[in-house]
Amino acid sequence: MDIIESFASQYELALLDYSRSGVSSDQSLFYNNMHLNAEGANKFSLKLAQDIYLLNR
Repeated sequence: MDIIESFASQYELALLDYSRSGVSSDQSLFYNNMHLNAEGANKFSLKLAQDIYLLNR
């Protein structure tokens, strides 16, 4: 993650890190250890859309 953060900083890119988000820590939102289920995908998509909107204001 340090390399990615350094790259984003160097090129002045926004970095949205959801590794510590509520969605990623709630196992009930996952179909398996790598894929969100429908409820998880909906929650994540809403959060992502909100964050992109805020970045572009």
